[in-house]
Amino acid sequence: MKKYLNLLNGSLLLLAAACTPLVSQAQTQASVGAYDCSAQSQIPTAECNALKDLFASTAGESWTNKNNWGTGNPGDWDGVALIGVAPNQNVITLSMDNNNMVGSLNSSLGNLTELRQLNFSQNSLTGPIPSSFSALINMRRLFLFNNQLNSGIPDIFGGWANVLLISIAENPDLGGTLPSSLGSNNSLERLFLQNSGLTGSIPNNLGDLPNLTLIDLSNNQLTGAIPLNFANDPATPANVNFSNNQLDADGLGVALTPGALGAWASAGIQRALNDQTVSAGPAIQASSVPASPLWSLIIMSLALFFAQRTRVYARH
Repeated sequence: MKKYLNLLNGSLLLLAAACTPLVSQAQTQASVGAYDCSAQSQIPTAECNALKDLFASTAGESWTNKNNWGTGNPGDWDGVALIGVAPNQNVITLSMDNNNMVGSLNSSLGNLTELRQLNFSQNSLTGPIPSSFSALINMRRLFLFNNQLNSGIPDIFGGWANVLLISIAENPDLGGTLPSSLGSNNSLERLFLQNSGLTGSIPNNLGDLPNLTLIDLSNNQLTGAIPLNFANDPATPANVNFSNNQLDADGLGVALTPGALGAWASAGIQRALNDQTVSAGPAIQASSVPASPLWSLIIMSLALFFAQRTRVYARH
């Protein structure tokens, strides 16, 4: 009899252990939902409610890291960092990359006006990027890469005067066009938007950013000509990747002329333009701009020659 009792007790312990994560998740969801933001004085109530909304809209009960959410002060919650001295503090960082976030981003995140860094990369976020992000004027680094966001990139960057890095890459269903406000941030150093289903043309002002050192727009469906100001100053930016798009490769794409490519190559700058698939002219097949202007001239001259021959045959 004692043997069977021990066996039963062991089975009950195993069952309890298996159920513990489910109970813990339910308790976390309930505790965050019941958390009274007006009762804490560490951060503004609106910021606290934005964190609660984030937990609710992205299935926080299933997050990989969610320690302390719904208890104590928001500054103790996993992934949240504050700036300032209590009780006048603000959320400065949200670090929740690779955290099993599922769902959409809540518009109340725009209330985190002191936010310097937001990292929600490598999750399963869907839906749009909230237009309320335009209020995040203190943003330095935005990481939203490797999600399933959609509905395009809203025109939110006009007031981001101190932004250094924007990465919304690897969101294949994002779509839409490049907002012109991306080119209004002279502080911007790195821009990653590759493989995000982008269409339309490249805004001219992107080539005027004085501190831009790297821009990757590869693997999209961008069309039109590369703005000439990307070739005016070969030192800025130093690394450009526009490969695998539909940018003009013929006489209409002025920035792809031998002269422009020669200016880039003379400075030894890496500018990848390969695999432009357009109906107006031949595809460019070069992994990067060669280190010699002469080779740039040869490659582009051959491309233009075959384009002209193609048009001649088409007329006949």
